[in-house]
Amino acid sequence: MLYCTAYLVTDRIADAEQTTKLVLDLQNIAHDAGHPVPLAIALDQENGGVNSLFDEQYIRQFPSAMGVAATGSIEMAYEIAKATALELRSVGVNWIMGPVLDVLTNVKNQPLGVRTTGDDAEEVSRYGVAFMKGYKDAEIATCGKHFPSYGNLEFLGSSLDVPIITESLDQLSLSALVPFRNAVSQGVDAMMVGGCAMSSAGIEVMHACLSQQVVDELLRDDIGFDGVVVSECLEMDALSHNIGVGGGTVMAVNAGCDLVLVCRAFAAQQEAMAGLKIGIESCHHEHQSQTIASAGSADESEMHFVGESFGAWR
Repeated sequence: MLYCTAYLVTDRIADAEQTTKLVLDLQNIAHDAGHPVPLAIALDQENGGVNSLFDEQYIRQFPSAMGVAATGSIEMAYEIAKATALELRSVGVNWIMGPVLDVLTNVKNQPLGVRTTGDDAEEVSRYGVAFMKGYKDAEIATCGKHFPSYGNLEFLGSSLDVPIITESLDQLSLSALVPFRNAVSQGVDAMMVGGCAMSSAGIEVMHACLSQQVVDELLRDDIGFDGVVVSECLEMDALSHNIGVGGGTVMAVNAGCDLVLVCRAFAAQQEAMAGLKIGIESCHHEHQSQTIASAGSADESEMHFVGESFGAWR
């Protein structure tokens, strides 16, 4: 059984009223088409500078994660997260792409910056869990990101170059992976795997979200995560230019991703679906066929996630 997700992005939604209408239209289409459960409607609403939904009248704009951490109040972090999630629920959104769990150990990492709470793994864990609990108590699904961490990426210059994690797995375990482990132990619903490379002793990976070594072995087996795994958006230049959206989709599914993000261009989404279809049709071995076909059928973790998070039609 196929479960569908709509991922709302900034250039597709104008304000709270328009978002509410869009979500209602999408849910009505799904219901009338016989979809078994409501759609998962997801967006980024990290506060600070990363928000998909702006509305001066109805949506409050809270400080960034680092700004909240600067107050020293875990309780305030929880309350802000809960308030954010309640506002999203009011317009029909039922899944937030957060919390950010990256430990910022490379201060030159401008793309991440104040989106994380800081450079201390334990502090990032405490605030990450507080944000997550606030979201969940407002009855909205959560998604930790960006596994295994965007906090210490090395950028080579061009947007076509894949940013690289050069830390060893042992080093990552002592710092970067700590917030992810804690979020998993506290019941985070989903995990987004990043589109970065990993190059160190014991691991050579070109794109984390396309790697079975990262998704199945590190996240599933080592960390013990049994929820829904989400890929980084395959339209990012370093992924789409080097591999292509169609090929990347098949690789992401084979790696163990339950949901593949292709967020913006309809043509890219068509390429992803075509690539997946070709991948299924070209399988010559039963094991490969079962693996790739998993993109079109919900496994146990997906079914639990959908049932618990989005319920039934009302």
